[in-house]
Amino acid sequence: MLQSAKELLQGFLLYDYLLFGAIFLVALLLLLVTFLLRKRPFLALLLFMFGAMALVGGSYFAYDYLHAYLFKSRVEIVETKKLTFTKAVVLKAKLYNDSKFDFSECKVEATLHKKLENRYKNLLQSYKYIAKESIIIKDLAQGGVEDIKLLIEPFSYDGEFYAKMEAKCRHF
Repeated sequence: MLQSAKELLQGFLLYDYLLFGAIFLVALLLLLVTFLLRKRPFLALLLFMFGAMALVGGSYFAYDYLHAYLFKSRVEIVETKKLTFTKAVVLKAKLYNDSKFDFSECKVEATLHKKLENRYKNLLQSYKYIAKESIIIKDLAQGGVEDIKLLIEPFSYDGEFYAKMEAKCRHF
């Protein structure tokens, strides 16, 4: 537990520390205003709850947004092929680095989903995958492209399906 927390802190960038510091200062400021407005309990409680939500939710969503902005990448699926004599699917894709940084590591996750006629059921099925596989790509330069070939096995679904791929990239 302590080792994973230490690895997490070592993976942070200067931007992350500035972001968490700003969120902490905003939450502290809201709590200070709450203390000053203790004569108005409803407004004080509302500000206290908003400060607590800013501290917890703001940290998560702002970190996610910051990394999506700084480490832009996209995955384009070139080919999806179900093998005939083996219970497997081969995915060929391209990973693009659209950010201003060189990536030291990218985790690419591929998921296979059922394809249904009903669009509402199809929407629900997009959250539930049939099969999942991931691969880690090392050292992708700024503006670079990496060809990915991924084998997902065992895969025994006989109906129609579609593939989704996402990449989460980092720079150390």
